[in-house]
Amino acid sequence: NYPTMAEAYRVAALNGLNRLF
Repeated sequence: NYPTMAEAYRVAALNGLNRLF
């Protein structure tokens, strides 16, 4: 079970937000 492109993109976006804040 591996994350899809959408899931990977969402996780990357969340990681970016966490890095900003």
